[in-house]
Amino acid sequence: MDEQGILDLEARLKDAMLASNVEALDTLLADDLSFVDATAKLWSKADDLNGHRYGVQRIDRLDVEEQSVRVYGAFAVTVTRVAISGTFAGAPFAGSLRYTRTWGRSRRGVESRGRAMRPSVFLDLFTPIVTTPCETPSRPRCAPPPVPPWRSG
Repeated sequence: MDEQGILDLEARLKDAMLASNVEALDTLLADDLSFVDATAKLWSKADDLNGHRYGVQRIDRLDVEEQSVRVYGAFAVTVTRVAISGTFAGAPFAGSLRYTRTWGRSRRGVESRGRAMRPSVFLDLFTPIVTTPCETPSRPRCAPPPVPPWRSG
């Protein structure tokens, strides 16, 4: 695992998110992913995949403004700032986010040649920097997003 390899994986993940490519996301995300969104809600890999699969979340723009990579043996950490826009549960969103992502080698998908393991995302922590302001609390995008159907009950 090296810096360029992680940058390549980040680019693949960005492309998969923009296309809502569930198959590619499934490959890149660790089975035990912990994803903390900008509202501090904890999501699993299944939650994230279902958000893309059922169109609950749609990312239209994801521009990397700055990014650093630190490699620690079998793990790497990226710190990234992005400009992002899209929709969640039909409500538009836009803003600037900073996130910390942890990449590590996963036992899933061990290659038959040797014992090399593929890197996967294990942890995502998102922090809003600037978001689209709400003019009044009655505007739809000011309301908290509804609970996705696969998370209810």
